Amino acid sequence: MQEKEALIQIYNENQEPIAVKPRKDINKNTDILEDANILIINNKNQIFMIKAKQSSWPGKWGGSCAGLVRYQETPNEAAKRTLKRELNIKVPLTHLHKKYYDFNGKKKIMNFFYGKASELKPNPDDFEETKWISIQEAEKMIKNNECMPTFEAAFKALKEYLN
Repeated sequence: MQEKEALIQIYNENQEPIAVKPRKDINKNTDILEDANILIINNKNQIFMIKAKQSSWPGKWGGSCAGLVRYQETPNEAAKRTLKRELNIKVPLTHLHKKYYDFNGKKKIMNFFYGKASELKPNPDDFEETKWISIQEAEKMIKNNECMPTFEAAFKALKEYLN
């Protein structure tokens, strides 16, 4: 579970820090937050997908794991902390990019990472469902509107990086 007292940096639309709030006081729909979003790929080039128990997009599939960047924490530190808590792994990560997004009014500063692993131990407190899928299956799921917009953006960043 998340630490409700962890401090989270809030930003404006120019990506400038404007406030710091305890996690329990943030509004994921209106506060602009910075995320670390991670895609894990196995040795068969499959992506680990999840349905989160707490999501801004209920019922949609997302990337392997994601977490908020805490106050005075780097995106890389947030990604490593999130990987350990949600998937119980430590793997080298590649930072794909950082970009501001507006997902139909839900504004976020997104840091996309990817790493390679095959043995995961998903935290049951975080996920409703999990599965490994091929790149082709991911493309089909995106086309069928089955995925979170954050996954679509992360997947696009990963494909651009790998090509």
